[in-house]
Amino acid sequence: MDRIKAVNQKYPNLKISIDGGVSLENAPILIGAGANTLIVGSAIFESDNPIDSVQKFNRIANQAK
Repeated sequence: MDRIKAVNQKYPNLKISIDGGVSLENAPILIGAGANTLIVGSAIFESDNPIDSVQKFNRIANQAK
């Protein structure tokens, strides 16, 4: 998170994408640190209810706007 914050502060117009390790628990933290794009795979496809997981990620993204 510290590296994301540092890059975001130094280059505020840079798009920061995170690919790997994104979960419902850390997505709000990543966005708060300055990430603009979260690439989510296993948190959706390995969940018991992929549709519910997508909806939860969408709610998190919409709250960040």
